[in-house]
Amino acid sequence: MPENIVEKIKKLLALSSSPNQHEAELALSRAYELMEKYNISMGDLKEKEPFETVRAKDGERAHPEDSYIFMLLKEYFHVIIVLHVGNRKYTGNIFSVLGEPHNIIIAKHVYEFLRRTFTSLWKANKHEFVSSRMGGARKNRIKESYFFGLYAGLNKKLDEARKALYQGYGLIRVDNAALERYYKEQFPNAKSSSEKIKLGDKDAFSQGFVDGEKIEIFKPLQSANNNFMLLPQ
Repeated sequence: MPENIVEKIKKLLALSSSPNQHEAELALSRAYELMEKYNISMGDLKEKEPFETVRAKDGERAHPEDSYIFMLLKEYFHVIIVLHVGNRKYTGNIFSVLGEPHNIIIAKHVYEFLRRTFTSLWKANKHEFVSSRMGGARKNRIKESYFFGLYAGLNKKLDEARKALYQGYGLIRVDNAALERYYKEQFPNAKSSSEKIKLGDKDAFSQGFVDGEKIEIFKPLQSANNNFMLLPQ
C-alpha cells in the first residue's frame, strides 16, 4: 500500500478528534474515502506486534462450551485456539493461543468471563429443560443445545455491533490472513474439526439464544483495563 497515503490517513484521523466539529467531520470523511479507494483497513494503520504462541492448561475436564467460545475468540478477538488432544497423562485441556500479545491478553479475559457466564446461565435455566428422570445422554444434548443458543445469540450481537461500528464505510472485517499464515507455519499438521453442530433441543436453543443476546462482554473487561478495545479497530 502507498506509504504516503497511509501517513495522510493517519493525519486525517488525528484531525478527526479536533474540537471543531466541522473540521473533525471533514477529516474523518476524507480519511474513510481514501481508505475505501486504496482498500486500507483500520488494522493496516496500526503498528503490528509480532505474533506469538502461548501454551495454556486448564486442569479441569473438557467443557462442552469451549468450542463455541473458541469460535467467538477467533471471529471477534483475533486469536486462534489450537486444542491438543491425545495426551493420556493429562485429563484437562491443553491448548495453544496464537495472536498478537495484546490480543492474547484480551482473549484470556474473555475466555474466563464467558466460561463463567455460560456455566452460571445454564445453572439458572436448566430446571426448565431437564429433570431427574432423564438419562445422562439426553441431559447432555439439552445442555449443548443451550450452549449453542448462547453462542448464536452472542455471535449475532457482536456481529451487529461490528457492522454498526463500520456502517457506511465497507470495513466490516479485519483481515486475519497474516494470523492464518502464522498458524499454518506453527502447526502445519493441525486438523480443523469438521463435526457439524447438531441441535438436540429446540426449546433449550431458543432460550440460550435469547440469553446470549443479553451477555455483556464489554463491562467486565473495561473495568479491568479501560484501554482494551474489544471490537476490530
